[in-house]
Amino acid sequence: MNFEPSAPLLNLALALGLTPLSLAALYALNRITWRWVVQPLSWAFFGDRRRTIWYHLALFPGTVIHECSHLLACWVSLVPVIEFRPFSLDPNRPPGWVRHQRTDPIRSNLIGLAPFVGGSLALLVAIRVAFPTYAADWLQRPSASVPGDLPSLVGHAGQLVWGLMLHADYLDWRTWLFLYLAFSIGLQIAPSPADLQALPGGLLLVIGAIGGCYLVGLALHIDWASLPAVADGLVFLAGLLMALNRIFAYSAALILLSLIIFVPLAGLLARLRG
Repeated sequence: MNFEPSAPLLNLALALGLTPLSLAALYALNRITWRWVVQPLSWAFFGDRRRTIWYHLALFPGTVIHECSHLLACWVSLVPVIEFRPFSLDPNRPPGWVRHQRTDPIRSNLIGLAPFVGGSLALLVAIRVAFPTYAADWLQRPSASVPGDLPSLVGHAGQLVWGLMLHADYLDWRTWLFLYLAFSIGLQIAPSPADLQALPGGLLLVIGAIGGCYLVGLALHIDWASLPAVADGLVFLAGLLMALNRIFAYSAALILLSLIIFVPLAGLLARLRG
């Protein structure tokens, strides 16, 4: 499963295969944060209305990053924005929202999945600010020094988290601010169900386009990867996806670090309150 630029089609297939796994890991951590941190604290300390307001406040940094990611994706994909609300305390409405005009499934998916990218980049910026002396290992350029295969990528992210846990100063307010940001961004890094409505159509379009090109190549005896322009494009796309996969893996590791701290703490506080 090594990432070798000499095999453009295989590299792209590898990158495309790793991306859903990385996003699934981020989504799973999002659900764990909600189930094992937010819900116990909400039920233990707040009533119905105050519970919702507290939830919105806890989400504030993550909500702003989430909605700004949607907004930037709309601008980049040239989709007109109807309404933008980065944050709201209204208990009867979501913590934030972006309404845009209807568009094609491809651009809808780019907009819907944008919080994965925006939240992951925000986490890497946060670690650069909170731990400037340790951030170099997290912010290194995607290269051969960071393996591209899945087991090595997961192992590397795990080593970074373990090292961060050992080097962090838990008496420093910046450490707890970073953990809170990782918690908040982790809660909002996953797209909402409304964001994912266009995902099936977008996946069908992508699969159809790739399959169509493959069938045309078979019918006309064309090896697309042998064409220099196509090969360069495949290498570029594979490299871009692998860079995103690394970012997703490292952000998942950072969210996991916050959960290691907050899940036991939330359980203890809920028991003491109960």
